[in-house]
Amino acid sequence: CPLRAQRPIHDILLKHTVGKDDPDLMPLPMLFASVSPGGLIGQETLIDHIHPYPQGHLWIALEVLGWMRDEGMVRADYKPSTEDVELVVNDAMSVLPEEYFQKGLLNLTKVLLWARKYQEALQVMQSQWEILQNVAQARYLVGTIMEHLGDTQSALEHLRKALELEEDHLMVLGMLARVYTRIGVADSAKATCVKVLGYKPGDPGILSD
Repeated sequence: CPLRAQRPIHDILLKHTVGKDDPDLMPLPMLFASVSPGGLIGQETLIDHIHPYPQGHLWIALEVLGWMRDEGMVRADYKPSTEDVELVVNDAMSVLPEEYFQKGLLNLTKVLLWARKYQEALQVMQSQWEILQNVAQARYLVGTIMEHLGDTQSALEHLRKALELEEDHLMVLGMLARVYTRIGVADSAKATCVKVLGYKPGDPGILSD
């Protein structure tokens, strides 16, 4: 994945840290390759091509613990039980607010949109729609996806709902003007653009539209 640090970057880091007083670099690419199908690191272990799922963070923590044992920072025979690990993970997960999970899903959708993987982006949104349906940014993203997929009616519905949730959201207004233009509703498109210009006078993109 071009979004992740490539092998030459890892080699440079290893070259410049070897023999230093800093802690050793963890071989995380090797770790994740070892638990990935065919050794290829992908969506099975990374939520957005870059960041691990919670389980991946647990693997990293256990890898760090192994390094600490090797360095004598903890007892050589210390190895937490599965029950102890689950207790720590559950405690950590239980204090995370709902917004934390929403943000992860929204960021993943943005990456997929950037990569023009519209169906995959829509699947992400639909998979957790119960916690996203009243979030203006989620509605905006789904509206944008539907516009790219050619479903202008669904795009309008989601964009209008986004404005109900967050009045005068500039990105929503911009996309709404684009959809109105696409379906030939020139008066609504112009009115929406004029509204945006009230917040961003002289904006070249809006003036061009």
